[in-house]
Amino acid sequence: MNISKAKITSALCCLVAATTIPIAHSEASAKTPSTVKALVLEQEHVYLGKTKLMLTPTAVRMDGLGKFHFSVILKAPTWDVNTFRLDDRLIASQSLKEFCEQGLFSNMVLLQKERIIPKGGKITTRKINNFPITQIQQGTTTYQTMDRKNYAAPQAEQFLYYAYKLPTSGNIPIGLKTYLTGKDWMTQLSEEGQRRVFLSTSKISYVPVPTAEFDVPSGLTQTKSVTRIIVGDAKKMRKTGVDVLFEFDK
Repeated sequence: MNISKAKITSALCCLVAATTIPIAHSEASAKTPSTVKALVLEQEHVYLGKTKLMLTPTAVRMDGLGKFHFSVILKAPTWDVNTFRLDDRLIASQSLKEFCEQGLFSNMVLLQKERIIPKGGKITTRKINNFPITQIQQGTTTYQTMDRKNYAAPQAEQFLYYAYKLPTSGNIPIGLKTYLTGKDWMTQLSEEGQRRVFLSTSKISYVPVPTAEFDVPSGLTQTKSVTRIIVGDAKKMRKTGVDVLFEFDK
């Protein structure tokens, strides 16, 4: 049978196309996505000031937006805690277990509270940006948490408890305010009737964020002191007034 060269060439081209297109598709689908859906919370902590918290089931990022300019990243599979600041080019890398021994600051600044919210009180549900929040009213103290299911891993809750030193009850801490009684444990001055907001959340969203947000920057100098990174250099320490409380490792 006579088959023309043109027909043979056409058949070969079709064969090459059929075998190369799936390969190209496979390579494209194997690439890391450029974005990931994250729960993003804008919060304010009594000591750390304003923070931006981003949570996914495999990663956590916290950025200080107020008086302290720092960042923290931890992610699966190791969940090592990397606390850094880009202006000073410093980073402190620890295991999650090591991080939990002190957190982001000393108990001299804020005494670690119990992890589990005490039982009792009036429990209600409210919403922040359409996200359901559990609120527990116990006397003069109000606790707020958000279910971490579908948003964050258990390691994220563990990190947040030791970072904020506030109750989580296994969830995401949203708010804590109280009217104080008794005396300040350090100064022994009366705090009777003073309103103290330990944590508040102004905005919650669930949006795509660049996956690069959870990449630890390279080229930073390791340091042992997490507090040194949180506060900054000696000049910044004097401005915040915490230089009298701590001695920092260089």
